[in-house]
Amino acid sequence: MRKLLFTLIAISFISCTQTQKALYQQEETYTQEERTLIVFYDENEISLPKLKRKVKSYGAEIIYEYKEMKGIAVRISRGKSIEQGRKYFESIKGVTNVMKDSKVELH
Repeated sequence: MRKLLFTLIAISFISCTQTQKALYQQEETYTQEERTLIVFYDENEISLPKLKRKVKSYGAEIIYEYKEMKGIAVRISRGKSIEQGRKYFESIKGVTNVMKDSKVELH
């Protein structure tokens, strides 16, 4: 009886731990996507180094550079909303488009 009880408790504990881990991973992925903007720019109006300085001064972080499309992926800091970030980057001369990052699934 003790072995059965111990086994059931162990299985319950492992199950709860795995479920919690999966939920945390989903939340982290969701949070990352929700805090990321794609910023496209015209290199004739603003250079990449200057745009990078603007990103840094805003307190955001560049997480990817799109070389061929002249764009960057920017993670907005937790203290600011994604909408505030979008408005800030749209106001920069030379920025042509700002869009919220999203997942695209191809079937």
